[in-house]
Amino acid sequence: MASQSGLFEVKNRLSKTEAKAEVALAALLASTRRQQRKLSLVQIAKYLKVAMAYYGGLPEVAGLIGLSDKMLRQFLAIDKISPEVRHLFSTRKIDSVDIAVHLSSFPAKDQMRIAKGIVSKKASSNDVRDIKYLKESSPKSDVRNLVDKVIASKNIREYLVIYKSPSMHIGKEVYKKIRKSTGKGNSRLVLASVPNFKIAITADGKERLEKLARTNGMTKREFLHQLTGA
Repeated sequence: MASQSGLFEVKNRLSKTEAKAEVALAALLASTRRQQRKLSLVQIAKYLKVAMAYYGGLPEVAGLIGLSDKMLRQFLAIDKISPEVRHLFSTRKIDSVDIAVHLSSFPAKDQMRIAKGIVSKKASSNDVRDIKYLKESSPKSDVRNLVDKVIASKNIREYLVIYKSPSMHIGKEVYKKIRKSTGKGNSRLVLASVPNFKIAITADGKERLEKLARTNGMTKREFLHQLTGA
């Protein structure tokens, strides 16, 4: 009788674990494949870890919900976020996967400094990416100065294109393509330090890029991605 009771308890525990895994998988299906999410990134990461533990790992879960390993792994970036900043994700004051990924590469003290700019609506996901690239090219720079620099550049009638290139030659070849697309005098190379490059484009040059993008049936971002390979 005791053995039957023990077997029932084991089965009961297994059924509860299975139920939790199914709930987690359903939550992931509802929250990782659409722009409008009911769950915060912190909640999604929690469900992802439950599903990974039950189904065998990230590749298995990715296959079940129809996403690539790389895309699904981005949700785990939240685990590298400091508790203070993670709270901002929990309350959805910050709610971007891209921002979580970029922020996760910074130490805790810098994460909060950047997060303040995001919460105040002064900095966007693209700005955080730019701050990251600038920090990589100038590791000793104070991140507060970089945040101020990127935010200030938004008020200047120039558009910054930041990209990576494995060599100086390739980096400058990319610049030549962009200079040709924006027209004479509408772009300048302001940073060339392998692997990081930055080009400033005037408002007129930006309009030319947008027109070329539309002509080719692309968004400006897609067109720049084609030019830079980034």
